[in-house]
Amino acid sequence: MFGLRFMRYSISALPITMLAIASVLLSGCASDDGQSSLLDVGDLISEVQFSDFEGTAFPRSEFENRVVVLNFWASWCAPCRKEMPSLQRLANTLNKDKFKVIGVSVDDDANLATEFLLQHDISFTNLHDPHQTLAINRFGITAYPETMIISADGKIVRKILGEQAWDSPGMISLLKRLSDKASSQTGSFAFGKE
Repeated sequence: MFGLRFMRYSISALPITMLAIASVLLSGCASDDGQSSLLDVGDLISEVQFSDFEGTAFPRSEFENRVVVLNFWASWCAPCRKEMPSLQRLANTLNKDKFKVIGVSVDDDANLATEFLLQHDISFTNLHDPHQTLAINRFGITAYPETMIISADGKIVRKILGEQAWDSPGMISLLKRLSDKASSQTGSFAFGKE
C-alpha cells in the first residue's frame, strides 16, 4: 500500500518536475547578457554587423541618426521582386540625410541578387546575408520579404511582414513622423553607445 501511494505521488509530481527541468534548460538558451539573441521591436541594433556582396563590413555610420527601412529579400521570392521598385521609389523620394533604405539579400548566390538589382535599376544600398545568419538568428525572420523600420536612435520600431507599397502616402507619412520625433529629441545616436 505504501508503494502504491508513493507511485501515485511520483506520477502526479512528474509534470511539475518536468516543468522545472524545462525552465532551467530553456534559461540556458539566452545570450550572455541574459537577453534573447533575437531582436524584436524596441531593441537596439547596435551590435549587428552587416556585410556587402564582397563580404566587406558595412559601416555602421550609415545607420546613425537616420530612420532606416531594412528590407530582407531574395531574388527567388516573387513578392520581394514585386515590391523592390516601390522601395527604390521610396529611396528616391526621401531626404538622404534623414532616411536610408537598405536591402539585405539572402540569396546563396550573390550573382543572382546583383543581376536582379541591375536588371531592375535598383540602386539603393543592398547588402548580403547568404547563410541567412542575420535574417534567422538575429532578426527571427521566417518569411520573405520582411522589413524592419529602425528609428534614428537605432531601435526597431516596426516589423512588417510581406509585400508593401513603400512609396504610398501613408508609409511616407509614417516614416516622416518617426524622423520628426527623433529630430525633436536632444542628443544624437551613435552605434555602440547608449
